[in-house]
Amino acid sequence: MNFLIVEDDNIQLTGLKHIIEEEYADAVVNTASTYNDAITIIDSFDIDIFLLDIDLGGGKTGLDVCGYLRRIPKYCHLHHRHHRSKP
Repeated sequence: MNFLIVEDDNIQLTGLKHIIEEEYADAVVNTASTYNDAITIIDSFDIDIFLLDIDLGGGKTGLDVCGYLRRIPKYCHLHHRHHRSKP
C-alpha cells in the first residue's frame, strides 16, 4: 500500500510516517512538505492513500493538492474528510 503524507510540520510528518510504518509493514510512505513536492510525487507514483494537511504555508494548501488530484482520472473518485484540531 502506497501512502502520501503532505505536511509542512516536520514533527507531525515524522509522527504520522512512524505510525503508518508500524501498523502497515508493507507500506511505502512518501512524504512531501510543499505543494510542488506533492505534485512531483503524485505524477511519479501510484498512491493508494493520501493524508493532506490543509495549511501548507507558501500560498498553496492541501485543498489545492486535492483539486489537482481530482483532475487525474485515476483519482477523480476520491472522497475527502476534513478533521479540525480542537483548541
